[in-house]
Amino acid sequence: MPVIPDAHQFRAARHLLDLSQKAVGVQSSIAYATVQTTESGLVEPTITTVTKLREFYEARGIEFAEGGWVRLSNAVTRKTHQAPT
Repeated sequence: MPVIPDAHQFRAARHLLDLSQKAVGVQSSIAYATVQTTESGLVEPTITTVTKLREFYEARGIEFAEGGWVRLSNAVTRKTHQAPT
């Protein structure tokens, strides 16, 4: 069963890929404001938004793990970040 990322993990994933919120919105076909509110953690995102963002990041090599861990996995670069709790 895939991990359901939280706001901190989505933000960490975006930083690992060095993308702006606007770029994530454009590339994932999710409204910029939705990316912002999802990362803020102030509003509970819809399951559709969570699924689209998770798939967007996973397609770019991001792996989400229990405990708040996010990592970029590819043959050349391997970065790991634990989102704040």
